[in-house]
Amino acid sequence: EDAKGIIFCDPAMGETSCYKTAAILFYSKTTRKFHSPDVFCRRCGWEDYFLGLYSLYDRYKEHILFIGWESNFFQSQFLDFQRLFQSTANRPRLPIREIHVVGKKEWRIETIETPYSMHDITFAEDLLKNRDGIEAQAQLIGYGNYPYKDFPDALASAYREVWTIADSLNRTDAPYISGDKRKFNERF
Repeated sequence: EDAKGIIFCDPAMGETSCYKTAAILFYSKTTRKFHSPDVFCRRCGWEDYFLGLYSLYDRYKEHILFIGWESNFFQSQFLDFQRLFQSTANRPRLPIREIHVVGKKEWRIETIETPYSMHDITFAEDLLKNRDGIEAQAQLIGYGNYPYKDFPDALASAYREVWTIADSLNRTDAPYISGDKRKFNERF
């Protein structure tokens, strides 16, 4: 498979009032579609969130270029999780990039309305076989009437990042180079 993409994390601050989410979105040059094979969308503590993130990364790492982390509202303070939680202390570092999202959440979500309705964004057939998928779908199709919009926001942010990757994959003159800025600069 030629699918490449990211995991985008929207780490809600609360443990009971919002949903911590991780939207996985890949782009396939062959199908010219965006695909979400799995999601993390639940109310939980930070340790459970990071364990879930490791689980997603371990299953899809051959397709993941990086993990985007919404850094707005002091969420980046939790990126020192390997020191904070014994259960992740001996795990390898994840390829996390802090991303400062811009604009209102509603505007970001509306950017995926057309590709979603045109079936350019597809989801795993078994997505609704787990509670994360059920909640993610409820938030996505219930947007505007459902009280939570954490998953649609994470998916929209992932779409924005993966769109840039897809554009690069479809061009023949400028390949997409993943990695941190230091490594990028060292290549030239």
